[in-house]
Amino acid sequence: MKKNYFYAMLFALPIFAVTIMSWSSGYTGASVTGSPGDGSTCSNCHGGGSFATTGTVTTNIPAAGYALNTTYTVTVSFTGGAGSKRGFQLTAEKAGGTKVGTFTAGSGSQVFNSQKTVTHSSNTVTSWSFSWTSPSTNQGTVTFYAALNAVNGDGGTSGDKVITLSTAVNVLGTDSFFAKQFNVYPNPASEMVTIEMPENIATATVTIFDFVGKQVAKTNLTSTENSLDVSNLPTGTYLVSIATEQGIAKKQLVIN
Repeated sequence: MKKNYFYAMLFALPIFAVTIMSWSSGYTGASVTGSPGDGSTCSNCHGGGSFATTGTVTTNIPAAGYALNTTYTVTVSFTGGAGSKRGFQLTAEKAGGTKVGTFTAGSGSQVFNSQKTVTHSSNTVTSWSFSWTSPSTNQGTVTFYAALNAVNGDGGTSGDKVITLSTAVNVLGTDSFFAKQFNVYPNPASEMVTIEMPENIATATVTIFDFVGKQVAKTNLTSTENSLDVSNLPTGTYLVSIATEQGIAKKQLVIN
């Protein structure tokens, strides 16, 4: 009997150790971002706190939208009275709850769920920055979902405050019917780019933006003089905005 009890204790020790490590870091391996795909949040266990704290999720994705297969910075932050310790989980999903892109950990954070979810590894800071790499194919609008947890540090789950946040970003608007009437070539390019316009458009103002939304080039083109020099642009993905009397077409351009 004592022998069986001894083996039972040996079996239980690893499980107990994992549990203690999970409590000490405040990290859970379950996805609890509150996204449509995950469903649950930290509030399933934590709650009851009245901290005067709020949270934010910010990115450097430009207002024009994310470029394909491009890496951006995402930051999760607490503001106000944030408790004695803090943690978070964040994921990115398209409509229907399908996870999109991959995350790479930054200082104080870690990834799991095949790099589809990012969470804290340090619970003593108030802000975490990490990377999200967009998908290589057009997935449309992507929403970042986050659950933030400010705790009172008593080792339990009561007296803590959970905040849920979401922010949506669009893909570069390069697939509209109007945009499809324009042809940008060669693409990828390294020296000269030609913008072929439909027959009913004679002039256009072309503006090129880098992946953070900064204007890097602007020129006026016609149906006959429709080439521009891009040899001075660094390697990367750009948004080409073609403004005409009939509307604005947006195309993606890769410089190699």
